[in-house]
Amino acid sequence: MNKRVILSLLLGCCWVPLQAQQFALKSNALYWSWGTANLGAELALSRRSTFSVTGNYNLRPSDRDYCIQAWFVQPEYRYWLTGKYTRAYVGANLLAGQYDIRGIRLPWIYKRMINSRYTGWAIAAGGSFGYAFYLSPHWNIEVMAGVGAAYVKYRGEPLHGATESSSWRRRRILPVLTEVGVSAVYLFNSRK
Repeated sequence: MNKRVILSLLLGCCWVPLQAQQFALKSNALYWSWGTANLGAELALSRRSTFSVTGNYNLRPSDRDYCIQAWFVQPEYRYWLTGKYTRAYVGANLLAGQYDIRGIRLPWIYKRMINSRYTGWAIAAGGSFGYAFYLSPHWNIEVMAGVGAAYVKYRGEPLHGATESSSWRRRRILPVLTEVGVSAVYLFNSRK
């Protein structure tokens, strides 16, 4: 069968159920201020629950002695206390991605980070809480925060004079912020 016909049938089957659902696109302004491009999509599952997926990619250049480069994906289930996209919610989220961090001054975590490079990946799970401020039938502002635990696997090495013998590998479980931000949300099919 022709690929176009198959694709049209699949899109048609998916489109019919989605027409009655409320759909939202969002972007976190706090992540943008850190140089991390991000975009999320959220779909209403019922009167009080939604499911969202957000993708993030840090745009900072990697040719410096200091940088944070990372990408991560975050699916999240949200239960809204009064109704979908309205006021407060509690959620459960996952987070997975890769990172390359070097020369960053974070003395409250590791003092040697300023002279080291860390590359690796992480997966995390946690809970979140947020609040949506109504602006218009199609626009909301969301404020959110989440905490959880992350399984982190990384390789560290000194920034200057690195050799294979001077590098180290670690695996850890760490407490992390799984979500923090202020997002602009555009609602399609804005029936609450």
